[in-house]
Amino acid sequence: MSFTNGLEIEKDDAGIKNALWRTYSRDDIGIWFDVCWWLVFGAVGILLRFHKLGSLPLSDIEVENALLAWLIVGGQELVDTNWLANSALVYFTQIIIFWVTDVANSISARVVTALCGSVLVFTPFLFGRHLGRVGACVMMALFAVSPSLVMISRTADGMAISLVCLVIALLGIERANNLKVRHGIGMVVIGLVLGIMCGRSFVIPVLFIMFILFRNTYLTKQVFETLRTSNFNGVLAYVLIGLLVVTSFFRYRYGFMVLAEPWNHWVLGWSSYSSMHSELMIPEMVFLNQPLLILLAVVGLFISQNARSIERNLLVLAICGLLYGIVYSGVQSRDVVWVIIPLYVVCARVMIWVSQSQWSGHELIVATVEGIILGSLIVFGYIVVGGQEFALRTADYGFDRNTIIQVLVLVGMLVLVVALFSAGWSARVSMVSVMIILFVFSTVWSIHRSWTMVEATNGAHANNWHKTWNTGSDKLMLKTLGNLSLRYVGHPREVDIKVMGPFNRQLAWSLRDFNNVKWSENPALVSYPSVILTPGLSESIIMDSRYMGQEFQLYHDYYAHSNIVAKDKRNSKSRPSGTNFDTIVVWTRQGDTNP
Repeated sequence: MSFTNGLEIEKDDAGIKNALWRTYSRDDIGIWFDVCWWLVFGAVGILLRFHKLGSLPLSDIEVENALLAWLIVGGQELVDTNWLANSALVYFTQIIIFWVTDVANSISARVVTALCGSVLVFTPFLFGRHLGRVGACVMMALFAVSPSLVMISRTADGMAISLVCLVIALLGIERANNLKVRHGIGMVVIGLVLGIMCGRSFVIPVLFIMFILFRNTYLTKQVFETLRTSNFNGVLAYVLIGLLVVTSFFRYRYGFMVLAEPWNHWVLGWSSYSSMHSELMIPEMVFLNQPLLILLAVVGLFISQNARSIERNLLVLAICGLLYGIVYSGVQSRDVVWVIIPLYVVCARVMIWVSQSQWSGHELIVATVEGIILGSLIVFGYIVVGGQEFALRTADYGFDRNTIIQVLVLVGMLVLVVALFSAGWSARVSMVSVMIILFVFSTVWSIHRSWTMVEATNGAHANNWHKTWNTGSDKLMLKTLGNLSLRYVGHPREVDIKVMGPFNRQLAWSLRDFNNVKWSENPALVSYPSVILTPGLSESIIMDSRYMGQEFQLYHDYYAHSNIVAKDKRNSKSRPSGTNFDTIVVWTRQGDTNP
């Protein structure tokens, strides 16, 4: 059996050796194994998504949705009347959460996104007809521990919800095409409608689904037939629900613009002036966070030779996603999913082939010995080159000659071991052992990497996802403002505060619990409020002996100390959200009466 032909999933034939999966399992044992697998990786995936969910500050995209939702819930005045949300569905769910819990913080703003990310962990089993039992389990493990999917599930920018909507649409396509189930078309329509409300993160899925419908005339006819025969009352009900979502119960008049604005941003993102990230950001993230590419690089060359194999189409999708991340100027870190998800499906199918390879007792011993040797070399190499610190130096392109030599020697030793076992025993057994070892260690690395990113407090391991890192002074500043409010008005949140500077949504989100905050770009002291906030020192206030100031450094790094405005973090009618407010000076009036 050649290696390439062996990738096709085969059933056991009578009179030959049993498959590896069935050698050590019966139906009842297999069921218990599946249940334990679901419980273990389900728990790991949920833990990685909810652990310290509110530890990182909200990014600019998250703040735009969350702050708008909180202002709508509280019935407060919108300083920027042309304020557009980034995702209608995200801020609508935040409105519901804020209204029900009466709490607005980083956790409540991200809880729906984390829930959707947790649901994604179990979605491979919905496609078990194509993946099989082993493939679904492998996909679940990869989804659960993937560093990129973990960070997407912890960022309320709409991507996690978009992926759930994509799964709904693809499941509907699968049922309508293969099972000829009529309600599958309804799932496609629901997935598309909900996904469009997610904003810019659903642009690529829309194009992908349109491509599928264009290639499949049967599905296209079914979609138009379903729309033609739909009940008028049902369509009216769906339209009304959509209006309620995008307009926040008819309280947000710019809701319809939210549906069109993502397409405008996506088109403008192709221009070179909107580029904020390195062209190699997506390849760098894939290399550092997804070591399974090592596995795919070895197997993919053989798979691509088989024109009938689904793996070839998946590799083409992954390459297209990689090229999109390199060419598209407005690429964001979340776009890495268009590379890793096709690769994960390929990995699952490779592991299916591994589990169904034919084995003898002698071959099993050889594969075990080779696996132990390869695993020992990998662990030794991890210790020698510095492990996690090596990944950081790779991201910063900070190599030295000794490190490069160590890595090359390690790779050479791994190749030598594989070559010796292939020549001495069997190339097939040696390759299977390599696949298993790479999968196991890649999964362990992903868990380690994800946990490090979740626990990171200084942004060293997640700087592609978050640019602002709290120093802890924000809590001290809010506590100081609360004490001043008690001093002046006897209430911890009612003091009159004047912010001298352009409206900044990050600072407005920090001050969301204070009810008497005014914004002014006029540096002159026309009135004398109890508390004044300025982005740095103010000459007009320094010259006034009635005020004393205290400086608070809020962030370690605020967009690399530059005033950068990204197209993805604003809309054409809003103020830039990148105004420099990394340092805040709190000025308090001396005395309890106005001068």
